[in-house]
Amino acid sequence: MKMNKKVVLKEIEESLRNGRSKKDIFEELSRTYPEEKRVVTILGTFPTYERKERYKLLNTALFSLVLLTGIEKMLSFFTLPVASIPFAWLLIFILPVLNVCVAVGVWKTRSYIYTLIGALALGGIAKVGQSGGGIVDMAFLGVMSILSFYISRKMFPDQGLFGPKKTPSGKYLMFQKVISSDNSKVDTGLKPRTKLSAVEIILLLISGIAFSVYALALFHSGIELISNF
Repeated sequence: MKMNKKVVLKEIEESLRNGRSKKDIFEELSRTYPEEKRVVTILGTFPTYERKERYKLLNTALFSLVLLTGIEKMLSFFTLPVASIPFAWLLIFILPVLNVCVAVGVWKTRSYIYTLIGALALGGIAKVGQSGGGIVDMAFLGVMSILSFYISRKMFPDQGLFGPKKTPSGKYLMFQKVISSDNSKVDTGLKPRTKLSAVEIILLLISGIAFSVYALALFHSGIELISNF
């Protein structure tokens, strides 16, 4: 049977929400879809229910920061000399839409999106540094980068840079008994811990400060932009 990716995504999401293990989900899907590697790759982009709940607050913080960068892009393009830049108005709408797509990826907790955000944030820091930009921009991007890589590492311990990790024996790590997000028990995906670690509390505080400072800066920029019209 030919794979319908949209249907497979929905089946995986519902199964994980119901507490089923990735191994059970894979065995069921592989009976319907013979494309084993593709099924494993798609399955690997999802966190277990336990991990998704465990890092929900951090994920929401990152989601908010990504949306804020979309607003910043819209404001920055309105300050550019549109007449001298080809397709400038098109860019004004395309880039924020791309930001929304990235934000949706964060909201849906897809593994690939976190590495992408982290890499783009690091690239942004380098760009801001070369252009002599402000410390606020660099700090904001730094928080985004740290948060992205932290969530990626904690929420997807069985995912590598190029796909699902394997054990030395060649078996997929996601189908083995792995430790949970608090490093103390088997990751069953059924009983999420809600107590935050010291690192997570610090990350949430830093993210909140970064969001507040950056939002205030954007607010002032918006007021200035309106007054200049």
